[in-house]
Amino acid sequence: LQAAYLSKPGEVLARSLNITAKDDVLFAIFSKGQKQYHHPPDDSALCIFPIRAINAQIKERLQSCYQGEGNLELNWLLGKDVQCTKAPVPIDDNFCGLDINQPLGGSIPVEGVTLYTSSRDRMTSVTSYVYNGYSVVFVGTKSGRLKKIRADGPPHGGIQYEMVPIFKDGSHILRDM
Repeated sequence: LQAAYLSKPGEVLARSLNITAKDDVLFAIFSKGQKQYHHPPDDSALCIFPIRAINAQIKERLQSCYQGEGNLELNWLLGKDVQCTKAPVPIDDNFCGLDINQPLGGSIPVEGVTLYTSSRDRMTSVTSYVYNGYSVVFVGTKSGRLKKIRADGPPHGGIQYEMVPIFKDGSHILRDM
């Protein structure tokens, strides 16, 4: 994960995702492992995740663990597998946690929608704005450019309509813009 931005979608994007323009979405920039390479590849992707889908995945994971199913899935952190503890607790949308089954990991990914990919100038930052019902996503790059992308969602994804040089010295745009 390079950068992320919580926002509302425009009407066009919301309709393509089967959500409303009042729902929250997370725009995220992903790229291949930066720490694994001396010269990381420039491949990167702009994806979108409806927050409702993320919350549903978390709720489902909490419910299964509090029913005693599986383990905490944090072997990498705890150094061992720890079984989930069954507890007769109702898990609703406002559940905040207890002092059991903490911390809790998960291995089922939340699937997002790829809006735009680039293999030349790695994307490093993201923010968005709604204009006339359209989601406009501003993406900063490794070489100091700002890409303007109209995010329509499936099936068209995102369409870059402008690129503006911001830094002439080639400095990358920081993730918080």
